Amino acid sequence: MTPADRSIALVAHALRRRFAFIHLTPNYEVLHRFASQHAIDFPIETLINTLQRLNQRIEDRNYELGHSFFLRPNLPVEIESIWRLEIEP
Repeated sequence: MTPADRSIALVAHALRRRFAFIHLTPNYEVLHRFASQHAIDFPIETLINTLQRLNQRIEDRNYELGHSFFLRPNLPVEIESIWRLEIEP
């Protein structure tokens, strides 16, 4: 562990001691409603199924992919950059 990693670990530990954390799971219904309300021409059900399968394979609820990445009215145009620039790294 580098000195920077150790200092971040201390801050993370301090935050966990001082605050309550609420686990929020991906809410695929929110994504479905958003797509309907904004008339997004994109196969949302396919995206939801893909996210569900990926999250099952991840097997760690702390690293699940959430729906908020995809709450964008211009999703058909932005999907590739969302994946490459926000999720893959």
